[in-house]
Amino acid sequence: MRLSVQLYTLRQPLSDDLVGTLKAVKEMGLEYVELAGYQGLTAAELKKVLDDLGLKVSAGHWGLDAVKDTAQVREDARILGTKHVVLPWISEETYAAGWVEFGKELEPVARELDEHGISFSYHNHAFEFPDRGVSTFVQMWDETEDILKAQLDLGWIAVAGEDPIAWMNKLGKRAPLIHLKDFSGNKESHDAEAGKGTLDWDGILKAAEANGTEFGAIEMDQTPDEPVASVRSSVVFFQGKGLR
Repeated sequence: MRLSVQLYTLRQPLSDDLVGTLKAVKEMGLEYVELAGYQGLTAAELKKVLDDLGLKVSAGHWGLDAVKDTAQVREDARILGTKHVVLPWISEETYAAGWVEFGKELEPVARELDEHGISFSYHNHAFEFPDRGVSTFVQMWDETEDILKAQLDLGWIAVAGEDPIAWMNKLGKRAPLIHLKDFSGNKESHDAEAGKGTLDWDGILKAAEANGTEFGAIEMDQTPDEPVASVRSSVVFFQGKGLR
């Protein structure tokens, strides 16, 4: 598994100084970043900035309307040099009928992108897991085709009271991407720098190796420290575990 960072974590410093912040990421020893938007640039312009700094794109996040425009999203993915398109969030009304029904809506998107060599993943938060009296998130994965993938956000899984390692092992190769998000143990302020929370990272990294996880992206929705400093702390932790 290769190490990356979800740039949403660095949204404020990127807004203040795009090149300087990306340079700081590179100086941490990272080769990959995961995108959350194009920082006000076109895909081609952002790719040029990343190329100049020696950074590659592990995956990108696109909204529901964007991923349904499969021709455009696959062209942007081609320009950016990534084979991973991720749907990062959906509104409550989108899954109101049930998770299986929603998953079935995503299958044609996944199938079309796969025909062009691109993997399509759904990224979870914590709201997917409670039973709402309709088809469940577990059922979605049991009743959809393997062509639909997951980006498992391990921190949000823990916030929901679920076991991150169990979910990694359940989905196996259907989860080529994970978010390396530690959980403080406090659901009101849940983000922690890696190694300073409650997650079993040795067990997680063992499961990632067993399941062939391709990329693990550091992410914090709200960083405990200044964003660059919190990312650096997490990078150092995972580098100490042998990730690069």
